Amino acid sequence: MRKMAFTLAEILITLGVIGVVSALTIPMLIDRWQYARDSESLKVAYSTLSQGFQKMMADSEVNDMTATTIWFDQLSKNFDDSAQDARQFKSYFNTLVAVPYERQVQEGWPDGGKTFTGEKCTKFVGMGSAWYKRNRKECIGLRQQVYRLNNGTLIRMGFFNSYPESNEPSCKIKKIVAEITIDVNGPAKPNVFGEDAFEFFVDQNGILHPIFGLEYAKYVAAVYGKDYKDYYWYGIDDGADRCRTGNGRACAAAIMEMGWKINYTQITKPPQ
Repeated sequence: MRKMAFTLAEILITLGVIGVVSALTIPMLIDRWQYARDSESLKVAYSTLSQGFQKMMADSEVNDMTATTIWFDQLSKNFDDSAQDARQFKSYFNTLVAVPYERQVQEGWPDGGKTFTGEKCTKFVGMGSAWYKRNRKECIGLRQQVYRLNNGTLIRMGFFNSYPESNEPSCKIKKIVAEITIDVNGPAKPNVFGEDAFEFFVDQNGILHPIFGLEYAKYVAAVYGKDYKDYYWYGIDDGADRCRTGNGRACAAAIMEMGWKINYTQITKPPQ
């Protein structure tokens, strides 16, 4: 009986097909793994911070962040005592100061929430206080204290008393008391807003709200007399997707409304 065998040509063709399929599918699998990993890291950081703010209020026996001991202390110091910040926030968030504010000033880190290009970006992006826009050509920098969670996540956080109060009954956000940016994979790339860096505000009740989320949009509309649709991550009237086509700062809101799933190929208009 004649034995059946593959020819060299058939083997090479099979290997070629396997190579093509692998080239197409492996990057997709890696992307999915990274999306899942980063989504979980973002949820962990969000939960850690949320619990910490609630504990702050409980320790001060108040239900308003502006009445807590730490909030007053942070405002009075204005990033001037990194050692004390490290002690305070370790007890509430289990964090350590990663890059003190004083060092950022000395080294000339990008500041003011402004857009920068060139060396300012390449030198400081990834250190916890500046990130690229989605175009990866420009970065936005804002000097604040930078902390590190146990899993390597970087947290840029600052407390402020400069935001106006809202008296609008329908607004859940009455006052913004802190700004936070979460970089889920620390110094590792891509260091881009909306891909591994996500922005939040903390309200008077210690609740984190994503920038350009619905509650943030309502707050801006109430205190500044604006149309909330102009500040919502998905402009309802014109369908302007500010996550995929903008600078990436609205992606935290998009991700939260989509069930904490970081996957930009599936971002759609949220249910109304």
